[in-house]
Amino acid sequence: LYSTVVSPTQPIIMSPMARQLLWAFLLFTKCFDFCVFALVASKEVDVLSKALGFFYRQGGTVNVMERSEGLENYSGFSLVEASVKASNGNKGHASGIINALLGACYVNRQPEKALEVVRAYDCLDFLKPDLVALCLTYAVLEETRIAEASVFLTRANNLFEGDQCQSPASTRHVDCNKLGVHGIRVLHDNPEFFVVSKPSGMVCYHSSASSNNPKRRRRRSDLSLEECLMSSGVPLSSLNKEGRGMVHRIDRGTSGCIVLAKSNRQHAVLLSQFFCRNVQKSYQALICCDRRQTKLASEGVINLDIDGRPAISSYELETTLGAGHSRVRVRTKQGRRHQVRIHCANGLQSPILLDPLYNGQASMKNLFRHENLKATLPKLRSSQKFCLHAESLSLPELGIECRAPLPDWWVQLERDLCNMNNRRQ
Repeated sequence: LYSTVVSPTQPIIMSPMARQLLWAFLLFTKCFDFCVFALVASKEVDVLSKALGFFYRQGGTVNVMERSEGLENYSGFSLVEASVKASNGNKGHASGIINALLGACYVNRQPEKALEVVRAYDCLDFLKPDLVALCLTYAVLEETRIAEASVFLTRANNLFEGDQCQSPASTRHVDCNKLGVHGIRVLHDNPEFFVVSKPSGMVCYHSSASSNNPKRRRRRSDLSLEECLMSSGVPLSSLNKEGRGMVHRIDRGTSGCIVLAKSNRQHAVLLSQFFCRNVQKSYQALICCDRRQTKLASEGVINLDIDGRPAISSYELETTLGAGHSRVRVRTKQGRRHQVRIHCANGLQSPILLDPLYNGQASMKNLFRHENLKATLPKLRSSQKFCLHAESLSLPELGIECRAPLPDWWVQLERDLCNMNNRRQ
Protein backbone atom coordinates (compact mmCIF):
# COMPACT_ATOMS: atom_id res chain seq x y z
CA LEU A 1 0.00 0.00 0.00
CA TYR A 2 2.86 2.41 0.85
CA SER A 3 4.76 1.62 -2.32
CA THR A 4 1.75 2.23 -4.59
CA VAL A 5 0.36 5.35 -2.91
CA VAL A 6 3.12 7.20 -1.07
CA SER A 7 6.11 6.38 -3.23
CA PRO A 8 5.12 4.62 -6.40
CA THR A 9 8.55 4.98 -8.03
CA GLN A 10 10.64 3.63 -5.14
CA PRO A 11 10.10 0.06 -3.98
CA ILE A 12 9.85 -0.33 -0.24
CA ILE A 13 12.37 -2.56 1.50
CA MET A 14 10.81 -4.52 4.38
CA SER A 15 12.49 -6.70 6.95
CA PRO A 16 11.15 -10.23 7.50
CA MET A 17 9.63 -9.13 10.82
CA ALA A 18 7.83 -6.19 9.19
CA ARG A 19 6.57 -8.46 6.43
CA GLN A 20 5.17 -10.91 8.99
CA LEU A 21 3.50 -8.07 10.90
CA LEU A 22 1.92 -6.82 7.67
CA TRP A 23 0.55 -10.27 6.81
CA ALA A 24 -0.75 -10.63 10.36
CA PHE A 25 -2.51 -7.29 10.06
CA LEU A 26 -4.12 -8.27 6.73
CA LEU A 27 -5.20 -11.64 8.13
CA PHE A 28 -6.71 -9.93 11.16
CA THR A 29 -8.77 -7.54 9.02
CA LYS A 30 -10.07 -10.45 6.90
CA CYS A 31 -11.00 -12.46 10.00
CA PHE A 32 -12.67 -9.41 11.50
CA ASP A 33 -14.76 -8.92 8.35
CA PHE A 34 -15.72 -12.61 8.38
CA CYS A 35 -16.69 -12.49 12.07
CA VAL A 36 -18.87 -9.43 11.48
CA PHE A 37 -20.54 -11.18 8.51
CA ALA A 38 -21.05 -14.38 10.56
CA LEU A 39 -22.52 -12.38 13.45
CA VAL A 40 -24.96 -10.60 11.15
CA ALA A 41 -25.91 -13.89 9.44
CA SER A 42 -26.41 -15.61 12.81
CA LYS A 43 -28.62 -12.78 13.99
CA GLU A 44 -30.62 -13.00 10.76
CA VAL A 45 -31.14 -16.76 11.23
CA ASP A 46 -32.23 -16.25 14.86
CA VAL A 47 -34.87 -13.69 13.90
CA LEU A 48 -36.04 -15.75 10.92
CA SER A 49 -36.26 -18.97 12.96
CA LYS A 50 -38.42 -17.29 15.60
CA ALA A 51 -40.79 -15.99 12.91
CA LEU A 52 -41.03 -19.37 11.13
CA GLY A 53 -41.54 -21.21 14.41
CA PHE A 54 -44.32 -18.83 15.41
CA PHE A 55 -46.08 -19.12 12.03
CA TYR A 56 -45.83 -22.92 12.09
CA ARG A 57 -47.22 -23.25 15.62
CA GLN A 58 -50.09 -20.89 14.85
CA GLY A 59 -51.27 -22.42 11.58
CA GLY A 60 -48.97 -25.17 10.30
CA THR A 61 -47.55 -25.25 6.79
CA VAL A 62 -50.49 -23.24 5.41
CA ASN A 63 -49.65 -20.30 7.66
CA VAL A 64 -45.95 -20.49 6.81
CA MET A 65 -46.76 -20.33 3.09
CA GLU A 66 -49.19 -17.46 3.52
CA ARG A 67 -46.72 -15.44 5.62
CA SER A 68 -43.59 -16.08 3.54
CA GLU A 69 -43.36 -12.74 1.78
CA GLY A 70 -39.85 -11.56 0.91
CA LEU A 71 -38.18 -14.97 0.55
CA GLU A 72 -35.87 -13.45 -2.06
CA ASN A 73 -34.23 -11.38 0.69
CA TYR A 74 -32.74 -14.46 2.33
CA SER A 75 -30.31 -17.08 1.07
CA GLY A 76 -31.40 -20.69 0.73
CA PHE A 77 -28.96 -21.73 3.47
CA SER A 78 -30.35 -19.12 5.88
CA LEU A 79 -33.92 -20.30 5.21
CA VAL A 80 -33.06 -23.97 5.76
CA GLU A 81 -30.94 -23.27 8.85
CA ALA A 82 -33.73 -21.13 10.31
CA SER A 83 -36.28 -23.88 9.59
CA VAL A 84 -34.19 -26.48 11.40
CA LYS A 85 -33.69 -24.13 14.34
CA ALA A 86 -37.42 -23.35 14.49
CA SER A 87 -38.26 -27.06 14.69
CA ASN A 88 -36.40 -27.57 18.00
CA GLY A 89 -34.98 -30.87 16.78
CA ASN A 90 -38.28 -32.29 15.48
CA LYS A 91 -37.56 -33.72 12.01
CA GLY A 92 -41.23 -33.71 11.01
CA HIS A 93 -41.60 -30.04 11.87
CA ALA A 94 -38.33 -29.17 10.11
CA SER A 95 -39.35 -30.89 6.88
CA GLY A 96 -42.82 -29.33 7.14
CA ILE A 97 -41.43 -25.80 7.41
CA ILE A 98 -38.91 -26.33 4.57
CA ASN A 99 -41.63 -27.84 2.38
CA ALA A 100 -43.83 -24.83 3.16
CA LEU A 101 -41.04 -22.53 1.95
CA LEU A 102 -40.78 -24.59 -1.26
CA GLY A 103 -44.56 -24.37 -1.54
CA ALA A 104 -44.32 -20.57 -1.32
CA CYS A 105 -41.74 -20.66 -4.12
CA TYR A 106 -44.16 -22.76 -6.19
CA VAL A 107 -47.13 -20.46 -5.58
CA ASN A 108 -45.10 -17.30 -6.27
CA ARG A 109 -43.22 -18.83 -9.25
CA GLN A 110 -39.69 -18.45 -7.83
CA PRO A 111 -37.62 -21.26 -9.42
CA GLU A 112 -34.23 -19.77 -8.51
CA LYS A 113 -35.12 -19.51 -4.84
CA ALA A 114 -36.57 -23.04 -4.86
CA LEU A 115 -33.25 -24.35 -6.20
CA GLU A 116 -31.36 -22.50 -3.48
CA VAL A 117 -33.58 -23.96 -0.77
CA VAL A 118 -33.50 -27.55 -2.02
CA ARG A 119 -29.70 -27.46 -2.49
CA ALA A 120 -29.32 -26.26 1.08
CA TYR A 121 -31.78 -28.99 2.11
CA ASP A 122 -29.52 -31.56 0.41
CA CYS A 123 -26.60 -30.39 2.58
CA LEU A 124 -28.28 -31.42 5.85
CA ASP A 125 -26.83 -34.55 7.45
CA PHE A 126 -29.84 -35.67 9.50
CA LEU A 127 -32.64 -34.80 7.05
CA LYS A 128 -33.07 -35.12 3.29
CA PRO A 129 -35.75 -33.91 0.84
CA ASP A 130 -38.87 -36.08 0.96
CA LEU A 131 -41.35 -36.82 -1.83
CA VAL A 132 -43.28 -33.56 -1.25
CA ALA A 133 -40.09 -31.46 -1.43
CA LEU A 134 -38.92 -33.13 -4.65
CA CYS A 135 -42.36 -32.81 -6.28
CA LEU A 136 -42.65 -29.15 -5.31
CA THR A 137 -39.20 -28.44 -6.75
CA TYR A 138 -40.12 -30.24 -9.97
CA ALA A 139 -43.42 -28.37 -10.25
CA VAL A 140 -41.83 -24.93 -9.84
CA LEU A 141 -39.06 -25.72 -12.36
CA GLU A 142 -40.98 -27.56 -15.07
CA GLU A 143 -42.06 -24.49 -17.03
CA THR A 144 -38.70 -22.68 -17.26
CA ARG A 145 -35.94 -25.18 -16.44
CA ILE A 146 -37.04 -28.49 -17.91
CA ALA A 147 -33.67 -30.28 -17.74
CA GLU A 148 -33.17 -29.53 -14.05
CA ALA A 149 -36.80 -30.33 -13.31
CA SER A 150 -36.43 -33.84 -14.75
CA VAL A 151 -33.61 -34.54 -12.30
CA PHE A 152 -35.94 -33.97 -9.36
CA LEU A 153 -38.70 -36.08 -10.91
CA THR A 154 -36.19 -38.93 -11.29
CA ARG A 155 -35.09 -38.47 -7.70
CA ALA A 156 -38.71 -38.61 -6.57
CA ASN A 157 -39.23 -41.88 -8.45
CA ASN A 158 -36.07 -43.40 -6.94
CA LEU A 159 -36.69 -42.10 -3.42
CA PHE A 160 -37.51 -45.46 -1.86
CA GLU A 161 -34.66 -47.64 -3.08
CA GLY A 162 -35.85 -50.92 -1.64
CA ASP A 163 -39.38 -50.75 -3.04
CA GLN A 164 -40.25 -52.49 -6.27
CA CYS A 165 -42.74 -50.58 -8.36
CA GLN A 166 -43.17 -50.85 -12.09
CA SER A 167 -43.29 -47.79 -14.30
CA PRO A 168 -46.72 -46.46 -15.23
CA ALA A 169 -48.61 -48.76 -17.54
CA SER A 170 -49.13 -47.72 -21.14
CA THR A 171 -52.47 -46.11 -21.94
CA ARG A 172 -55.09 -48.60 -23.04
CA HIS A 173 -58.84 -48.86 -23.18
CA VAL A 174 -60.50 -48.37 -19.81
CA ASP A 175 -63.27 -50.86 -19.06
CA CYS A 176 -65.86 -48.60 -17.41
CA ASN A 177 -68.35 -51.47 -17.19
CA LYS A 178 -65.92 -53.43 -15.05
CA LEU A 179 -65.45 -50.41 -12.80
CA GLY A 180 -69.22 -50.11 -12.48
CA VAL A 181 -69.44 -53.68 -11.24
CA HIS A 182 -67.27 -52.65 -8.28
CA GLY A 183 -69.40 -49.56 -7.63
CA ILE A 184 -66.78 -47.13 -9.02
CA ARG A 185 -68.18 -44.22 -11.01
CA VAL A 186 -65.96 -42.32 -13.48
CA LEU A 187 -66.31 -38.54 -13.04
CA HIS A 188 -63.46 -37.21 -15.22
CA ASP A 189 -61.06 -39.01 -17.57
CA ASN A 190 -57.99 -37.09 -18.74
CA PRO A 191 -54.81 -38.37 -20.46
CA GLU A 192 -52.84 -37.57 -17.28
CA PHE A 193 -55.32 -37.97 -14.42
CA PHE A 194 -58.49 -39.82 -13.51
CA VAL A 195 -61.28 -38.73 -11.13
CA VAL A 196 -63.69 -41.31 -9.75
CA SER A 197 -66.30 -41.66 -7.04
CA LYS A 198 -65.10 -44.37 -4.66
CA PRO A 199 -67.78 -46.54 -3.04
CA SER A 200 -68.02 -46.66 0.74
CA GLY A 201 -66.44 -49.77 2.26
CA MET A 202 -63.59 -49.95 -0.28
CA VAL A 203 -60.04 -49.14 0.82
CA CYS A 204 -57.96 -46.91 -1.48
CA TYR A 205 -54.96 -49.23 -1.39
CA HIS A 206 -53.51 -52.01 0.75
CA SER A 207 -50.44 -50.68 2.53
CA SER A 208 -47.27 -52.76 2.80
CA ALA A 209 -47.89 -52.98 6.56
CA SER A 210 -51.03 -55.02 5.90
CA SER A 211 -49.09 -58.01 4.59
CA ASN A 212 -46.86 -58.04 7.69
CA ASN A 213 -49.64 -57.63 10.24
CA PRO A 214 -51.70 -60.81 10.86
CA LYS A 215 -54.72 -58.78 12.03
CA ARG A 216 -54.75 -56.78 8.81
CA ARG A 217 -53.89 -59.65 6.48
CA ARG A 218 -57.51 -60.79 6.40
CA ARG A 219 -58.56 -57.44 4.91
CA ARG A 220 -56.38 -57.97 1.84
CA SER A 221 -58.92 -60.45 0.49
CA ASP A 222 -61.11 -57.52 -0.61
CA LEU A 223 -60.23 -55.47 -3.68
CA SER A 224 -58.78 -52.00 -3.25
CA LEU A 225 -59.52 -49.03 -5.48
CA GLU A 226 -55.98 -49.25 -6.85
CA GLU A 227 -56.42 -52.92 -7.82
CA CYS A 228 -59.82 -52.32 -9.43
CA LEU A 229 -58.50 -49.44 -11.55
CA MET A 230 -55.41 -51.31 -12.71
CA SER A 231 -57.38 -54.44 -13.60
CA SER A 232 -59.77 -52.24 -15.61
CA GLY A 233 -56.98 -50.77 -17.75
CA VAL A 234 -56.34 -47.45 -15.98
CA PRO A 235 -52.60 -46.55 -16.09
CA LEU A 236 -51.37 -45.17 -12.75
CA SER A 237 -48.23 -43.28 -11.73
CA SER A 238 -45.49 -44.95 -9.69
CA LEU A 239 -44.26 -42.17 -7.38
CA ASN A 240 -46.34 -43.37 -4.42
CA LYS A 241 -44.86 -46.77 -3.61
CA GLU A 242 -47.73 -47.61 -1.24
CA GLY A 243 -50.53 -46.97 -3.73
CA ARG A 244 -50.03 -46.31 -7.42
CA GLY A 245 -51.52 -43.06 -8.64
CA MET A 246 -52.57 -42.03 -5.12
CA VAL A 247 -52.08 -38.31 -4.58
CA HIS A 248 -54.53 -38.19 -1.66
CA ARG A 249 -56.83 -40.70 -0.01
CA ILE A 250 -60.18 -40.99 1.71
CA ASP A 251 -61.05 -43.48 4.44
CA ARG A 252 -62.45 -46.92 3.69
CA GLY A 253 -65.88 -45.98 5.04
CA THR A 254 -65.99 -42.67 3.14
CA SER A 255 -67.41 -42.50 -0.39
CA GLY A 256 -66.98 -39.87 -3.09
CA CYS A 257 -64.46 -37.93 -5.16
CA ILE A 258 -60.83 -38.92 -5.44
CA VAL A 259 -58.30 -37.94 -8.13
CA LEU A 260 -55.50 -40.25 -9.27
CA ALA A 261 -52.44 -39.49 -11.41
CA LYS A 262 -51.73 -41.48 -14.55
CA SER A 263 -48.20 -40.13 -15.13
CA ASN A 264 -45.36 -39.34 -12.74
CA ARG A 265 -45.23 -35.77 -14.03
CA GLN A 266 -48.90 -35.22 -13.24
CA HIS A 267 -48.47 -36.91 -9.87
CA ALA A 268 -45.83 -34.31 -8.93
CA VAL A 269 -48.04 -31.43 -10.08
CA LEU A 270 -51.15 -32.76 -8.30
CA LEU A 271 -49.22 -33.40 -5.09
CA SER A 272 -47.92 -29.83 -5.21
CA GLN A 273 -51.44 -28.49 -5.73
CA PHE A 274 -52.76 -30.47 -2.77
CA PHE A 275 -49.86 -29.39 -0.53
CA CYS A 276 -50.41 -25.73 -1.38
CA ARG A 277 -54.15 -26.08 -0.66
CA ASN A 278 -55.18 -25.12 -4.17
CA VAL A 279 -57.83 -27.85 -4.07
CA GLN A 280 -61.34 -27.12 -2.83
CA LYS A 281 -63.20 -30.09 -1.35
CA SER A 282 -66.56 -30.39 0.35
CA TYR A 283 -68.07 -33.28 2.28
CA GLN A 284 -71.59 -34.36 3.18
CA ALA A 285 -71.92 -35.82 6.68
CA LEU A 286 -75.01 -37.37 8.25
CA ILE A 287 -74.61 -36.62 11.96
CA CYS A 288 -76.31 -37.81 15.14
CA CYS A 289 -77.49 -34.79 17.13
CA ASP A 290 -77.98 -35.05 20.88
CA ARG A 291 -81.50 -33.86 21.64
CA ARG A 292 -80.39 -32.49 25.00
CA GLN A 293 -77.90 -30.04 23.47
CA THR A 294 -78.75 -26.69 21.91
CA LYS A 295 -80.00 -26.69 18.35
CA LEU A 296 -77.26 -26.80 15.73
CA ALA A 297 -76.65 -23.39 14.10
CA SER A 298 -77.27 -23.10 10.37
CA GLU A 299 -73.56 -22.49 9.76
CA GLY A 300 -70.33 -22.07 11.68
CA VAL A 301 -66.59 -22.62 11.99
CA ILE A 302 -64.89 -25.42 13.93
CA ASN A 303 -61.41 -24.57 15.21
CA LEU A 304 -60.10 -27.67 16.94
CA ASP A 305 -56.49 -28.90 16.90
CA ILE A 306 -55.86 -32.49 15.82
CA ASP A 307 -52.81 -34.25 17.28
CA GLY A 308 -51.49 -30.89 18.40
CA ARG A 309 -51.68 -29.39 14.91
CA PRO A 310 -54.03 -26.56 13.84
CA ALA A 311 -57.21 -27.69 12.06
CA ILE A 312 -60.10 -25.50 10.89
CA SER A 313 -63.35 -26.54 9.22
CA SER A 314 -66.52 -24.72 8.23
CA TYR A 315 -69.98 -26.25 8.01
CA GLU A 316 -73.45 -25.48 6.67
CA LEU A 317 -76.64 -27.20 7.77
CA GLU A 318 -78.15 -28.90 4.70
CA THR A 319 -81.23 -30.64 6.06
CA THR A 320 -82.73 -31.87 9.33
CA LEU A 321 -84.09 -35.41 9.45
CA GLY A 322 -86.28 -35.13 12.52
CA ALA A 323 -84.93 -34.29 15.96
CA GLY A 324 -82.06 -36.74 16.06
CA HIS A 325 -80.21 -36.48 12.74
CA SER A 326 -79.03 -33.78 10.35
CA ARG A 327 -76.95 -33.59 7.20
CA VAL A 328 -74.23 -30.94 7.02
CA ARG A 329 -71.80 -29.83 4.32
CA VAL A 330 -68.25 -29.53 5.67
CA ARG A 331 -65.22 -27.82 4.10
CA THR A 332 -61.75 -28.27 5.56
CA LYS A 333 -58.86 -25.83 5.45
CA GLN A 334 -55.95 -28.08 6.44
CA GLY A 335 -57.04 -31.64 5.65
CA ARG A 336 -55.73 -33.44 8.74
CA ARG A 337 -56.26 -37.17 9.11
CA HIS A 338 -59.91 -37.82 10.08
CA GLN A 339 -60.50 -34.07 10.32
CA VAL A 340 -64.18 -34.10 9.32
CA ARG A 341 -64.92 -37.09 11.56
CA ILE A 342 -63.19 -35.56 14.60
CA HIS A 343 -64.66 -32.09 14.07
CA CYS A 344 -68.19 -33.47 13.83
CA ALA A 345 -67.79 -35.72 16.88
CA ASN A 346 -65.82 -33.38 19.14
CA GLY A 347 -66.41 -29.94 17.61
CA LEU A 348 -70.17 -30.19 16.95
CA GLN A 349 -70.71 -32.91 19.58
CA SER A 350 -72.54 -34.79 16.82
CA PRO A 351 -70.72 -37.92 15.58
CA ILE A 352 -71.16 -39.20 12.03
CA LEU A 353 -73.72 -41.99 11.84
CA LEU A 354 -72.09 -45.48 11.72
CA ASP A 355 -68.58 -44.10 12.36
CA PRO A 356 -66.91 -46.88 14.40
CA LEU A 357 -64.03 -44.77 15.76
CA TYR A 358 -65.81 -41.63 16.95
CA ASN A 359 -68.96 -42.85 18.68
CA GLY A 360 -71.10 -42.91 15.55
CA GLN A 361 -72.67 -46.28 16.38
CA ALA A 362 -73.87 -45.40 19.87
CA SER A 363 -77.26 -44.12 18.68
CA MET A 364 -78.04 -47.18 16.56
CA LYS A 365 -80.00 -48.92 19.34
CA ASN A 366 -82.72 -46.30 19.13
CA LEU A 367 -82.92 -46.73 15.36
CA PHE A 368 -83.57 -50.48 15.55
CA ARG A 369 -87.19 -49.74 16.43
CA HIS A 370 -87.82 -49.03 12.74
CA GLU A 371 -88.19 -52.24 10.75
CA ASN A 372 -86.22 -51.11 7.67
CA LEU A 373 -83.42 -49.59 9.74
CA LYS A 374 -83.18 -52.71 11.88
CA ALA A 375 -82.41 -54.70 8.74
CA THR A 376 -80.26 -52.09 6.99
CA LEU A 377 -77.93 -50.71 9.67
CA PRO A 378 -76.21 -54.00 10.64
CA LYS A 379 -75.44 -54.67 6.97
CA LEU A 380 -73.94 -51.23 6.51
CA ARG A 381 -71.88 -51.64 9.67
CA SER A 382 -70.55 -55.07 8.66
CA SER A 383 -69.52 -53.71 5.24
CA GLN A 384 -67.55 -50.93 7.04
CA LYS A 385 -69.63 -48.07 5.63
CA PHE A 386 -70.43 -44.84 7.42
CA CYS A 387 -72.21 -41.62 6.47
CA LEU A 388 -69.40 -39.41 5.15
CA HIS A 389 -69.26 -38.53 1.45
CA ALA A 390 -66.66 -36.50 -0.47
CA GLU A 391 -69.22 -34.55 -2.44
CA SER A 392 -67.08 -32.28 -4.64
CA LEU A 393 -63.50 -31.73 -5.74
CA SER A 394 -62.35 -28.61 -7.56
CA LEU A 395 -58.90 -27.82 -8.92
CA PRO A 396 -59.27 -24.76 -11.17
CA GLU A 397 -55.65 -24.65 -12.42
CA LEU A 398 -56.03 -28.13 -13.95
CA GLY A 399 -59.62 -27.75 -15.07
CA ILE A 400 -61.02 -30.24 -12.55
CA GLU A 401 -64.57 -29.57 -11.34
CA CYS A 402 -66.31 -32.76 -10.20
CA ARG A 403 -69.32 -33.65 -8.08
CA ALA A 404 -70.37 -37.09 -6.89
CA PRO A 405 -74.01 -37.79 -5.97
CA LEU A 406 -74.86 -39.44 -2.67
CA PRO A 407 -74.84 -43.27 -2.77
CA ASP A 408 -78.19 -44.97 -3.26
CA TRP A 409 -78.03 -46.68 0.14
CA TRP A 410 -77.55 -43.27 1.81
CA VAL A 411 -80.57 -41.77 0.03
CA GLN A 412 -82.69 -44.72 1.18
CA LEU A 413 -81.33 -44.39 4.72
CA GLU A 414 -82.44 -40.75 4.88
CA ARG A 415 -85.91 -41.74 3.67
CA ASP A 416 -86.16 -44.34 6.44
CA LEU A 417 -85.01 -41.82 9.06
CA CYS A 418 -87.64 -39.32 7.87
CA ASN A 419 -90.35 -42.00 7.96
CA MET A 420 -89.34 -43.01 11.47
CA ASN A 421 -89.54 -39.44 12.73
CA ASN A 422 -92.87 -38.83 10.97
CA ARG A 423 -94.39 -41.83 12.74
CA ARG A 424 -93.17 -40.52 16.09
CA GLN A 425 -94.91 -37.22 15.45
